[in-house]
Amino acid sequence: MASILALAVAGLTSTASANHGRAYVEIDNRFAGEAVVYANGRYVGEIAGNTCERFRISVGRSHIEVRRRGSGFVLASDRIDVGYGDAVMVRVHTPLSSLRVANRGDAALRLQAADRSVWLSPGAVQVIDVPAGFVPVTAMMKDPRGEFVYRSDRVWVEPGRIETEVLRPDPAMLRVVNREDVPVRLFVDGASAALLRPGEVEHVVMRPGSASVELVDPRGRTRLARQVYLHDGQSSSVVLLDRHRGRRYSGRQVTYTSRHDGHPGPGHHGRHRGHRWDDDDDSSEDDRYGRRGDDDDSSDDDRRRPRGR
Repeated sequence: MASILALAVAGLTSTASANHGRAYVEIDNRFAGEAVVYANGRYVGEIAGNTCERFRISVGRSHIEVRRRGSGFVLASDRIDVGYGDAVMVRVHTPLSSLRVANRGDAALRLQAADRSVWLSPGAVQVIDVPAGFVPVTAMMKDPRGEFVYRSDRVWVEPGRIETEVLRPDPAMLRVVNREDVPVRLFVDGASAALLRPGEVEHVVMRPGSASVELVDPRGRTRLARQVYLHDGQSSSVVLLDRHRGRRYSGRQVTYTSRHDGHPGPGHHGRHRGHRWDDDDDSSEDDRYGRRGDDDDSSDDDRRRPRGR
């Protein structure tokens, strides 16, 4: 009887050790943040971000949960059956979260967050779905020469929360004033930027650094050429003065091959194309307005002298 009782106790002990013996769950954490592992509601251990680690659990069926450390957000949940000496893998994928971006500056931005790209006008706020963890965020602005990076950073986005990122772009600004009595086109490093009619003022967003500024009239003549150097937050003015006050240009409306917003159409690449007057004849402005040109060598006496017979 004693021997039978001893064998029964040994059997129970071996069964208990088997139930709490060498069974494992392997957590493959593909999320960048730390997490806590639970088996059937009991704490098992912690795992760092972007690592794979094995934890001992009971033999049999277990409910495995992987939660975000601190917030308790459930990153993974699975029910597994594990035999003695076996290991079952539970994979943790990066969850989606949300990033709220606000543009508090005076310039429009193109925002690249992970694989999402959105435009933000001044004062706009937008919520973007992004993977949780470190999210690469690049904010770009546009000047006449194309896009340039205003800011590039990595933002931590917590799972289950909406993170807020506030951008305050303060770009360099070029202020151009046309005080001539003809329209001129603004070129920045050879790229068309704007069409300024007489008396108009144009504000152009510029990237920091040096730039060549040129104002060209409809006949293709350069009215002003200047090299400017700008820093972030700095404003610089270029003023085209009326150097021929009182004189008028011939012709009617200048014809530009451009879009209605003053930027060149496709294929122009900022060249001075289509800058011409639509003249009906070749007469000069002096002939049109009854004035004698500077190259007229005839004197008043010659004009009043009667012709000989």
